[in-house]
Amino acid sequence: MLKPDSFLPNLDTNYVIKELSADVTIFRDKWGIPHIKSKESEELFFAQGFVTAQDRLFQMDLDRLRCLGKSSEYLGKKGISNDKLNLKRNFESVAKADLAKASIEAKQMIKNFTKGVNFYISHLEKLPLEYQLLNKEPENWEDWHSILVYKIRNAAEGSFGGKLFYSQLASVIGAEKAAKLIPGYFPGALLTLPPGSKFTGEIENAVKELTEAAENFQSIGAIDGESNGWAISGERTYSGIPLVGGDSHRQLDTPNVYYQIHLKCDEFQGMGHTIPGYPGFMHFAHNEYVAWGMTHGGADTQDIFLEKLRYSEKKIQQFYNNEWIDTNNFKKKIKPRNMDEIEVEIIETKNGNVIFGDPNKGFGISLSDPGGKQEGTYWIDSAYQAMVSKSADDLEHAFDKWTDRTNNYPYADVNKNYGYKFAGVVPIRDIQHQWGIAKGWEKKYSVIREIPREELPKSRNPQSGWVVTCNQKVVDYDYPYFMSVAFAPEYRAKVLIEYINNNTKNLKIENMLEMHNQTFSIPAKKIISFSKTINYDVINLTEFEKMILEKMHNWNFLMDKSSPEASIYSVTKEKIIEEVINLNYGSLSKETNEEKNVGAVGHVKRFLVPLINEHIGNPQSHLLNGNNNWEDMFVKAFRQAIEFLGKKFGKNVNEWKWGNLHTTNHQHPLSSEFLEYIDILNPKKVPASGDGETPLAGSTDKNFKIVAASVNRYAHDPSNWENSRWIVPLGSSGNPGSKNYSDQLELWSEGKTIPQLWNWEEIIKTCTEQKLIAG
Repeated sequence: MLKPDSFLPNLDTNYVIKELSADVTIFRDKWGIPHIKSKESEELFFAQGFVTAQDRLFQMDLDRLRCLGKSSEYLGKKGISNDKLNLKRNFESVAKADLAKASIEAKQMIKNFTKGVNFYISHLEKLPLEYQLLNKEPENWEDWHSILVYKIRNAAEGSFGGKLFYSQLASVIGAEKAAKLIPGYFPGALLTLPPGSKFTGEIENAVKELTEAAENFQSIGAIDGESNGWAISGERTYSGIPLVGGDSHRQLDTPNVYYQIHLKCDEFQGMGHTIPGYPGFMHFAHNEYVAWGMTHGGADTQDIFLEKLRYSEKKIQQFYNNEWIDTNNFKKKIKPRNMDEIEVEIIETKNGNVIFGDPNKGFGISLSDPGGKQEGTYWIDSAYQAMVSKSADDLEHAFDKWTDRTNNYPYADVNKNYGYKFAGVVPIRDIQHQWGIAKGWEKKYSVIREIPREELPKSRNPQSGWVVTCNQKVVDYDYPYFMSVAFAPEYRAKVLIEYINNNTKNLKIENMLEMHNQTFSIPAKKIISFSKTINYDVINLTEFEKMILEKMHNWNFLMDKSSPEASIYSVTKEKIIEEVINLNYGSLSKETNEEKNVGAVGHVKRFLVPLINEHIGNPQSHLLNGNNNWEDMFVKAFRQAIEFLGKKFGKNVNEWKWGNLHTTNHQHPLSSEFLEYIDILNPKKVPASGDGETPLAGSTDKNFKIVAASVNRYAHDPSNWENSRWIVPLGSSGNPGSKNYSDQLELWSEGKTIPQLWNWEEIIKTCTEQKLIAG
């Protein structure tokens, strides 16, 4: 049995390095977070590469392999499915093309980062534990690998999974029924812009488009991301300078998806979160002048096409605009650990890369994605220019170049400006793309234009005194361009806006932290309020059931980890969702309920939960499918919840606390491969408040284990950067056995944060020190 602490990096030894022209000092605070100081930016980024490899070498290496479709070399069989998909998307050429588009300054940043990574690898005395288990060694890092690790963390966040599900649903239950289950955004729900405004459009009705999507789906047969952010005007803060806060909601990875970093040189100083393996600080960050958060923009940017394909001699052809034309096709191999090689065919069509299907059968599905353009885009420069921006104007200008997935950016600067900017590429295309699969052979469906950057939504210093973005719909129906049908419900935004409106003066960092921890559930209030209207005189409730029902009727709707009522509500709601799916989803009911379809999971969260919230109590609701009623459905679900919790925790209702059910479930990528190391690789489980509909987020699987939650929380104070705070759910180090592997987890569970150390006198006084000395 290997001892994990035997393979930890040496954080004390100083190195003399010929490649450096100036010394660098690496300070680490008690949480292991690097604070790096150098005169020149070249040395600064070299040191960032060095410390990132110290802390996250295996993670960044595995992410590189995942994006290249090679993760099964480490993960074996369980990596094959994703490897095939990512290999077909050909991210290698995309990453190299993106890097080629970057400015000299951005390329130099990446080049120096790469040198730092490779210096660390070449001077390793002992490889990290994961390599010892696999009997593998890391390859040298290359500049374009840094692009890969960013791509793999964002490539999966898109609309194509949902569109495939819409098409599949329409083919199973019919377009008319499917349209009613995909209503778009609800009239009267909150918009992002203007702040406080509400959607005035109508419920979507896409029967025609879903009919065509269903027909396209049947031709191919079977087929192998939320956040909060806000900025608050200085007119409402204690200092007269705006504040910025928020958190990012993603899958709970081990190690954590984000890496906390503080960088200082003569050119700039700043701190924030970056993707391990990518230099600088990209999101949820601040420098000396401006702070910004980020949430997923939610725009529909990915389009899927049904392609007619055929073999012609050695080439694969696609049918397009009434003629057969050659695709660019070639083969690559996957070499899974302890398995035979697998050959994968890459097919690049005019519409995008084929991700599913078989030319031998005549059809395939291709994906068009602005983040996967083979000619490359300019997002690298956007991130670099944001990092060194000196004002709100500079920051907005930097994000004008953002070309990857769409983002919402709340921001503020030291000059009292604050605002919101939507950034990214949003294609302009035929309405069919909004709802599912389009015919790839018809030219009218080709994606050739995008919304002009100057027409994307933004707001500077709005009169409302705040901007709040929680993935809700951004603009009203009269915005001239289509954005998406699948925005998040208004629930989280509504709770945060109410908090701001109830606290109108002298807001401080402490208020930002309170906003992180809001657990009021709007759907819970709606469902429990409905339950109060039921006539229980005609229902034979037991005394135990009556006692529990009374508790629910006196509940405050807070999804607190100490609350038994939160558990009862959550299980009841889940049972109601299951019943509605069984009534409406036909042969897709089982896989939808079992969450075996990624598009279905998103559909249930974005559409079905709000639909139930809107319809519960309405006897004419189409969700009842003609011969059921909400009263019986609630009572049945309520009783199932009591039975479930009783079996799990016993008859003492005080043991039914939400935190006993709602726990983290961090899984290291190798823990299932090396079961004897599972307790070393997997961090402990902790209870957490919140759920998928509260600002304090914690989405669960079918067993109520948390699978997605806040992967960071941050609060920035431009009036005094020393007041700023942050937290991640694990720790700075990705090395099992390190004291910083999961040392932020308990605080995260309790809704607490740690300081962002900014004052260099304090950093020098309280931190450990390691030097990279110019040779």
